[in-house]
This record gives sequence, C-alpha cells and structure tokens, in this order.
Amino acid sequence: MSLYSGIDVFSQHDDNNDETDFYRCLSRIDLLFQQAYLQRNEVVPAYFSPFFLPARAQNAYSNDLYDVPVWLAFHPLPDSREALTTRLNRLIEQFDLTLFERDILLVCLLPRLSAHYSALPDSGIKEGVSDKLLMQLFSSAQTEYQLLLSALHPSSPLFQFSLLFKTTINENKIPTTFYMCSESVWHFLCGNGSMAKYRYPYPQPVVTDAMTLYPVTLSEQISCLCLEPVGETPPVIVLDGCALDGRENGLANILWQHQRALWRLDIRDLDNVAEPQQQQAVAEIIRDALMDNAGVVCVHWADAGGAKKSVISVLERLLPQVRLPFFVLTDSTAESPLFRVLPSIHLSLPCPDAMAKSKLLQMAWPRQSVSENQRLQTLAERYAFSPADISLLLAEADYYRQVRGKDALLGAGDLQKTLLYRSRKNFGNLAHRITPVRTFDDIVLSPSVKKQMEEILAAIRLRERVTIKHFAHKTGGKKGLSALFYGEPGTGKTLAAEVLAQHLDTDLIKVDLSAVVSKYVGETEKNLSLVFDLAETDSGILFFDEADALFGKRSESKDAHDRYANIEVSYLLQRLENYPGLVILATNHRGHLDTAFSRRFTFITHFTYPDVTLRTQMWQAIWPATLALAEDVDFAELAIRGNLTGASICNVALLAAVLAADEQSDKIQLHHIDHAIRRELNKLGRLPL
Repeated sequence: MSLYSGIDVFSQHDDNNDETDFYRCLSRIDLLFQQAYLQRNEVVPAYFSPFFLPARAQNAYSNDLYDVPVWLAFHPLPDSREALTTRLNRLIEQFDLTLFERDILLVCLLPRLSAHYSALPDSGIKEGVSDKLLMQLFSSAQTEYQLLLSALHPSSPLFQFSLLFKTTINENKIPTTFYMCSESVWHFLCGNGSMAKYRYPYPQPVVTDAMTLYPVTLSEQISCLCLEPVGETPPVIVLDGCALDGRENGLANILWQHQRALWRLDIRDLDNVAEPQQQQAVAEIIRDALMDNAGVVCVHWADAGGAKKSVISVLERLLPQVRLPFFVLTDSTAESPLFRVLPSIHLSLPCPDAMAKSKLLQMAWPRQSVSENQRLQTLAERYAFSPADISLLLAEADYYRQVRGKDALLGAGDLQKTLLYRSRKNFGNLAHRITPVRTFDDIVLSPSVKKQMEEILAAIRLRERVTIKHFAHKTGGKKGLSALFYGEPGTGKTLAAEVLAQHLDTDLIKVDLSAVVSKYVGETEKNLSLVFDLAETDSGILFFDEADALFGKRSESKDAHDRYANIEVSYLLQRLENYPGLVILATNHRGHLDTAFSRRFTFITHFTYPDVTLRTQMWQAIWPATLALAEDVDFAELAIRGNLTGASICNVALLAAVLAADEQSDKIQLHHIDHAIRRELNKLGRLPL
C-alpha cells in the first residue's frame, strides 16, 4: 500500500499536522529504510542491530508512525525538535515543496544525520542516496513512481534551486547515480545559516545604519510590493538613484523592519566566471537568501559584461516560483535590466543633498556649537560621501584627534582630513594630483582678478544655499561651476588654480593632455569620461591647462577625425554643466577655444600682463624672509627695467639667490639680480633694457 494514499502530496503544509513534525517525518523515513533493507538482505549485521527495530515491531509501526528514530540515542540531532520542525517547514514554504519532495529531501539527508546509514553494507547510501534505493522506497504503487519521477526531474524545485544534486559513483565498476543533499540545506537545518555567503565571495551582507535617509513613502511602496505576505510573485524593484546616496543601507533598514536581512551582489564579480558557473552561483545565492529570509540587491548592473545575461536567465527561471525581494540599483541615466517574462518596477530614491548630510553630521557630532556646525555644513557641501558612512568617518576622524593629542577635542579639521583622504581617486596617467601649499599671500593679483577669485570662492561656498536651492529648476538641474583662466604665459593662471585649491583645503587635479588625447577615434572622449567619472567623487579641483589644445573651435566635418573632434568639444560642454565640483580651464589664447564655451563658463577671468605697480609688488613679495637683500636693491626700478611676468620674476629671484650663495655673499646684491634678469630675458628672446 502506498504511504501517500489519502494524502494530498501537493498540498501546503499545516503547522498542526503531524506530517510537518520533523521527528515524525524522519521516523517514517527511517522505518521505510529499515523495511527496504530487510527485504534486500534479510539479516542486519550484528553491529548495526541497535539501529533497527525488531521485525515484529516494524510491522506494528507500519500503520502508526513511531515518534523518534531508534538511532537517536547514538547520534543526537543538531538542534531541538521544535527548531528542526520550524526550519523544515520553512523549506517547504519557501520553495513550495510537495510532501513527496520533502520526503525525498529527508532521505538524501540521512547520511548526514547518522553515519550508520552509509556504513551499513549494501544500504544503497554512501555520501548520497542511490537511485535504486529511492525506487525501492517510493515505488510501491504506480502513483508513487510517477511522483518520484516528477520529484527527480530537473524542473523540480529540488534541482531548480540546487537543494539536491546528483552524481555518479562506481560501485563494483558499475556506474550508479546518487542524489546528495546540498551542504547549505544541511547547515540551514543545523541552525548555522546557509553557505552561499561563505562559499562565494559575491554576496555580502548589507548593514543597517541609523544615519541613512529614505522617504517613508519608499518604505511603504517596497513593503507593499514585496514584503507583505501575499500570494503573487513580487516584481523586481529597479531603484534609481545616484552614487553615495545610501540606497543599499536604506533598503537594509526597510527590510530589517520586516525581520529580513539584505545581501549585496556585485554583478561584475561574475564576469570572470564561466557561464555555467555563473548560473549555478546565482541559483545558489537565491536559494540561500530564501533560507536566510534575506533579500538580494544587485549593484553595478550597467558596468557588468556578459554576466547580465546569465543573471537575467536565472532570475526569470526561478523568481516566478518564490517570493524573494530582489532589487537592482541603477543610475537613472544608465542601462536597466530588461526582463521578458519577469515583472519589474522602477522606483527612485532622491539623492541626499548637502543640507541633509550636514544635519546628520551634526546629530552624530559629540558636541554642538555654531562654529562647528558651520564647518560641518561646509564639509558636507564640499565632499561626496554616503550618509551610511558617517559612523565610520567619525571613528576615523577620532584617530586623527588622538594623533594631535590625547586630550585634544575632536574638531572639524579631523573630519576634513578623513574626507580628503577617502575621496582621493586614482587617475592613473590621465591626471596628476597636486597638494597645494601656496596661499593668497604668495600670489600678486590685480584688483579685478582678485575680486573674481573671491567671487569664485563665494559661488562654491553658497552653491547649495543659493544656486541649487533657488535656481535648480530654472537651470534645469545643471549645477556645474566652471572657470576659464586666459592670458599670456607666466601671468599666474596655474598658480591661481593652486591657491584656490589650497584655500578650499583640497587637491588640484591637473589633467595630463598628452595622456588624454589619443589619435584613435573615440579614445579621447573615453578618457575624458573616465576623468570626469573619477573626479565626481573626488573633492579636488579639476584643472585643464592649455585647454585650447584639446577643446579648440569646432570645424566643418570633412572626415571622421573632424567629426569626433567636434564630439569631444560637445561632450566636454555637457560634462561641464553637470559636474558637481569646480572645473578650471586655462589657455593662453581665448580666441582658440570654441565660442560655445563662453556662455557655458560660470566665470571667465583675464590674467593680464602685470603693469609696473603689480610688478613692484611681485618683486617685494618674492623674497623669502630668510634671505637678506642689499640696501641698494630698488623694487620699483627692477619693475621698470625687467618688464617681467610673475613666473619670470620667480625665476630671477631663484637664480640671484643661487649666485649669491655661490659667492658666499651674506646678502643678495644688485649685480646678482641684474645678471639673473639678463639670463631670463635671453631665455625669452628679448634684449636687456
């Protein structure tokens, strides 16, 4: 008679039914095994007799399942009866297993539950369970045989979700198929959690963080779509946003409210794996996430290669069968996953603005003061960071405080160091990072240029509070801040860019045009894209020197090179308008730049050739306090005689100091300066006055 007579093997489990009790299910499976073994062998080896019921007892229990397997006295189970029953029922519920499929799973667990099953001679059990034993256990009736074939079919959830896998073992030189239970299922039943996050480097747990902001409406939408217990298959949620907006931690917070964890899957990690292994890895990650009551968030979708095809294939095959919260994070302008049969929905998380991040910093700061709050607000405006990282940032800042002194108070300067070093990106050979040391005291500017420098600093300081807050809609969301410095060589364009960076406590990122510009079509634009992408999360000022060499006037397209050169100019114009930091372009000849740049720049500053008054100030400012000058050195006279730029005056001062030191003179004499001026004028191709 079939064990499944009168039982709806396709019905969902009932917590009040004995069929859901782990001990009772296991006892019935053990009894089936004992009866099958005695049918084949008639006698049980004496050493194993304590693991078997007497034959008469087996017959007595055939219609009334006994409660506990006899071998339990020798091999205790890994957890309590209640815990094992709960986990078994979770497997049935999560993977929509029939009662028959549940029993197949329990049979394949036998060698892990007790070693006597595989040690018993001719038991049909080794590391796994042989197909012959399964046939003997579950083929007493035609109905059971059909159910067995269905449960062992590749389309069964037992194999779709890799709960079981089959292998071939040679027994007496005869290949025999064995079915083995997944190690993850075993560890899940033992209460150790699943194994995917240990077996694979791809899934990483996402931590919750109180500093992460997300709209209440977003939490309600996600809860309604995929977290509340309804029967429909939840859609894949594509969550649009921007970099460093804390979406992962926000999702973790939302899932945590529903007693769920969140796993992070970086799809780029799968690109270096062969396609069959890609699909297997994704299937096992889905399986283990279901067992651990976790959701999965997939990141860097647009940056991945061939792995996207495998991921979509597995998701479309498995997700319609289960209720797994699955998210994909994308940029609103980037590629999104396209599913043919799987429903998906796009939601958006607004990027946290500087004001919101400033408030979070102030909440986490150990003490409150007006000056500290103002500095924290400035840091929030100037540096790109995720709200979820605030706890870590403050911990690192405290180490800088300790370096300053054991009893020192944590200051905004400590946090500024943390943000500065964390924001630095590796530009490779495309750009060089300059740590500025020269200040406004080291540069002599005309009143008009100095005024424009102050206006640039004010625009940076007040961008969030004025430009973005009041004019974001008027400008179409364009938030770029750019400046064009033009003038003759040596008039202070590069020095002015460095001084601005020093005043803002940040780096100057000087783009190397020799590395950016390529003779190959499209490569220059690709290099520019990489520079801007890295610079967007770097706090430095992006500086293009001699920019006319790259961004000259667009010309009539006569060949492919001309067309792509024009594309490069158009591409830069687009990036300038949307770049969140400051971009400075410097050129000796403004007329060489495309005319479209003029209206796109926030500031255009002309560095004129210095007049006599400015040159006099430069001659006064160039000499370090550690050097002594002769009494007959007249700065006004030098300004008239030399007619030099600030860069040339610096060269003259350096050479004059070297000449004085070489003569072991304790003062720099006028003849040293005269000699250095003649050398500098010769370099410039001009006659001395």
